[in-house]
Amino acid sequence: MDKLPYKPLGDCIFIHIPKTAGISIYESVLSLDRPFDWFYGLHHDYLNQLMKDPEKLKSIYPSIDKGKSSIKALLKESSIRTWPVHGASMLGHIHYQELIDANKLTQTYFDQAFKFAFVRNPYDRLVSLYKYHRIQKQFDLDFDTFVHILYQEFDAGRVPPVGLYNIQPFPDTSPLHHLMVYGNQYNPMVDWLPKNYRDTVLICYLETFEQDIDKLLSMIGFQGKRNTVPKKNKAKYEDPFMEFYTKKETIERVNHMYKKDFEAFGYDLIN
Repeated sequence: MDKLPYKPLGDCIFIHIPKTAGISIYESVLSLDRPFDWFYGLHHDYLNQLMKDPEKLKSIYPSIDKGKSSIKALLKESSIRTWPVHGASMLGHIHYQELIDANKLTQTYFDQAFKFAFVRNPYDRLVSLYKYHRIQKQFDLDFDTFVHILYQEFDAGRVPPVGLYNIQPFPDTSPLHHLMVYGNQYNPMVDWLPKNYRDTVLICYLETFEQDIDKLLSMIGFQGKRNTVPKKNKAKYEDPFMEFYTKKETIERVNHMYKKDFEAFGYDLIN
């Protein structure tokens, strides 16, 4: 009788879109290789910036000191290693094509593996990111003002794209710049997926999480009983997300920023 976390027998890749229950899946549902550690992979420019500013570095990595051993450990932990050529793994928030281009992930493994991802209502996901990054505390911005600024950042090209890193803050020129606010996580969910995802990736929904977990486990060979999956890494406050959408302008901006997600995954637009 199988137990959780379950190790898939064949080739399997979890495409982890930010704020879609990925940590719950990784820690409680599936046993997956993750070839990256501290903060799950840092962009090299971001790491270089941190290395030049000990105070900033210490603010997000309190145990660091000026000793060479600590610096070496940091460099090792922040690096992205090479993916296996077989087995079950997760990509984190790193873009699959960037990994392939950097020879960290083989095209053959990616193509032949069973791939899955979870998605979430775009309105709900943006509220979750707003809470998770503590935008109100970091910038003293209410949700409507934050959405307005984020809309401008998309328009100005200052939202870091999905790339060869798990986290990447907004640039110094952005009013949303903060080392603990990861701008790349605000991209539309479809940006993490291959263009032919409809034919190659099992899309699961956070709104039907338990049912879709059962479907996923069945498809990868799990035979056993399981308990309800505990929620991990969730925002501190669980307000109904629609309470944040009281202004027409905010709704219209979110509809525009995440148009691709609404169309791709069948979520209803608020007009």
